[in-house]
Amino acid sequence: MISAAVRTRFTTICILTPGVCILVVTVLILSGRGNAQAASAIQRHIAYSYTLQNESGETIKDAQFRTYAPVKQTPTQKCTRIAASHPYKTITDKAGNRILQFDFQEFPAYAVKIVTIEADLLLSKEPAKEKGKDLTAYLKAERFIEKDAPAVRKKAKELAAKGSLQTARSIARWIPENVKYSGYTGADYGALWALSQRQGDCTEYMYLFAALCRANSIPARCLEGYICEESIVLKPGMFHSWAEFHHDGAWRVADPSNRKFMQDQHNYIVMRIFRVSQGDPETDFHRLHFIGKGLKVTMN
Repeated sequence: MISAAVRTRFTTICILTPGVCILVVTVLILSGRGNAQAASAIQRHIAYSYTLQNESGETIKDAQFRTYAPVKQTPTQKCTRIAASHPYKTITDKAGNRILQFDFQEFPAYAVKIVTIEADLLLSKEPAKEKGKDLTAYLKAERFIEKDAPAVRKKAKELAAKGSLQTARSIARWIPENVKYSGYTGADYGALWALSQRQGDCTEYMYLFAALCRANSIPARCLEGYICEESIVLKPGMFHSWAEFHHDGAWRVADPSNRKFMQDQHNYIVMRIFRVSQGDPETDFHRLHFIGKGLKVTMN
């Protein structure tokens, strides 16, 4: 028996072909808020691959390759499926990041392997609100987010506005207007370096935004992944870093390097949420990590 909360919609379509009328009846059953949200979810399919090559003339024993899969659940993202061309095991850390580990007992000399990964996601334009979440960790100083440094605190005070939302907006506007975008550097320098040198790539913009927010008592966190407006095959140059700040019960996107503030959050596919207690060699890496003398790994 269908409860009163369930609404049933009948759609009738008549398709005419020479001498034939085909009647198609589609029944949609919608039940409650959950189905309404599912109906409004944006479906996205991504694929990405890596070339693993043994550049040495010897077999590599116990070679290992790790990379990130999309985070299973964020306020705007749900990963519903992951598939890969090779067997793997999944490592999940405290932040909810999922690392795919590919093990090769023997990797022959000069051999080449292509590892391909696919994922299906449901994305939402509005972030889900969280109740009773302890955000204390996202107010603390940590590696690369030196929110207690005197220079950071001074600048944070200068950028403070009326209310946390306006303060976060002020910070997001100030960074790209006063910190020169250096292009991809490949290394982490942190918020204090970006502020003192007035330069950096998207990673330093991200760290600086988080540090200035935390110095103003606004919870903020750092993320990595890709901006995808459609289903796509990911490429190395698409890899990106941005931040989120907590406002009105939800995490809101702030991407200073692209001058985005609370805009298009459904296009940001999260592959990694930075852990507050970083420094764990098992999961503390950007994009990829591998073990094996002579092994080279590149994203295609």
